[in-house]
Amino acid sequence: MKKMIAAVTAILLSPYISTADETEVKTTSGYESGTVAISSNIMSWLNLATLNAEAQYLVDGTTSVKAGVKYNPFSYGSCSRCGRKGVQEKFLTPSVGIVRWLDAPFTGPYATVGALFSTYNVWNVLSEKSFQGRLGGITAGGGYYWGISRQWRASLGLEIMAFYHNTSYYDAPRCGMPLGSRRGVSAFPSDIRLGVSYIIE
Repeated sequence: MKKMIAAVTAILLSPYISTADETEVKTTSGYESGTVAISSNIMSWLNLATLNAEAQYLVDGTTSVKAGVKYNPFSYGSCSRCGRKGVQEKFLTPSVGIVRWLDAPFTGPYATVGALFSTYNVWNVLSEKSFQGRLGGITAGGGYYWGISRQWRASLGLEIMAFYHNTSYYDAPRCGMPLGSRRGVSAFPSDIRLGVSYIIE
């Protein structure tokens, strides 16, 4: 009698057990997760060809640590002989952070916090004046990863930074007269992400 009851119970519960298994497969997108991800942000490349890369290392099933850098050494259109100012957004920005995966590693939604430091020298981007300085601060944000294939991911995300900066302003890009300086705390988007990642298994 006990064996019959157990058999009937197993038959009745089998649809629910199957559904749970299928849900887990869908959650992980059907791809095995590696331990290292190498990423680059297309939006940064579109910002005056800013070089950028980020590496993540998976600590456990829900958490990874990351380190990245953005670097732009370029000037465009400047001509001292003809007096054309051109455009420049030179900067070097290293960053570190922690990523919390809400579904599965390198797949689905995530939240992140971190810190960054930056040195910058900018001409004719926000105004005709030029400015240079340094900043440091903390970041927080989130986004979503999609599985493209076993080893490739696409991502969308946004991070906001709260930072302290020390900036000097000039009336011309080179040999300009100082217009003063400013120090203080501010907040601004630090990373608008349209990313591509390669997963190393």
